[in-house]
Amino acid sequence: MGIARGMARLLLSEAQKSPFNGSILELGRQLVYFNMDELIRWAAWHGVKLAGLAFVDKSHHPELAERGCMDDQTFFSALGFKTVHSLDVSDYEQSTHTLDLNLPVPEGLYGFYDVILDGGTLEHVFDQAAALRNIHRLLKVGGRVIHGAPSTNHVDHGFYMYSPTFFYEFYAANGYKIETSYIFQYTERHDTDPWKIYAYQPGALKKMRLKPFPGPLGIYFVARKANDAPDITIPYQGRYKRAWDRSDSGKPAKKKRPKSCLKHEPVFGYGWLLQTLRQVGRKTDEGMPPFLTNY
Repeated sequence: MGIARGMARLLLSEAQKSPFNGSILELGRQLVYFNMDELIRWAAWHGVKLAGLAFVDKSHHPELAERGCMDDQTFFSALGFKTVHSLDVSDYEQSTHTLDLNLPVPEGLYGFYDVILDGGTLEHVFDQAAALRNIHRLLKVGGRVIHGAPSTNHVDHGFYMYSPTFFYEFYAANGYKIETSYIFQYTERHDTDPWKIYAYQPGALKKMRLKPFPGPLGIYFVARKANDAPDITIPYQGRYKRAWDRSDSGKPAKKKRPKSCLKHEPVFGYGWLLQTLRQVGRKTDEGMPPFLTNY
């Protein structure tokens, strides 16, 4: 995913609430899609004071460098980090660590980082439990993990597209303090067009189940590590756990008898047409959780 204008604004918003310092680990070296003048303007809007830099390095990506975009080291240093490291399974982008998140990371790196940024890497790792276990072990107690991950409408981008409940349930089960939970909508021109930011809580997308979304959705999630547990807890999905907890016997609650599937369907087989017309006439934000802002 990289750091486009929307992600930069989200990170600046995070810095406004709790300034960045110390060390950051990027999961995959991030491409940055803007220049220093743009960053200065956005930082002023958020009331964030950038660190003074002696020089600005251009992107390691030739096309972005030609556009005047900065590199990841410059961006994160400007946000206040003293140590900027990256991790990748290959050394083709000269990351700090060449490691496979499917496998255990070296114990010497446990608890090293103040912030771990997943800017679009986790979905490419097959063993999700192993990757999340590694993130937990690499992060300091009191440190923050920040995910920018793909949700719906990202077919074949990676191994996975996430429901936001994935992050919410995992970090809650592991005692993390959930600080920010958003979903965002963007276009194919993610580096120039505004991102629409929505608040997310479990159940907030209930009205959108089995309905089409107007465009690609992503997840922005921030959680703070509160304990130094040596291993992770595998979560159960909250909607089902709540149903179990409501049952005195521990057995699944009785389901209501379903209404006739024909009761509300128009005759002559035009149900599909009615559904299509409903979707065409639906407002873009209908059924979405509370809209917060454009970034």
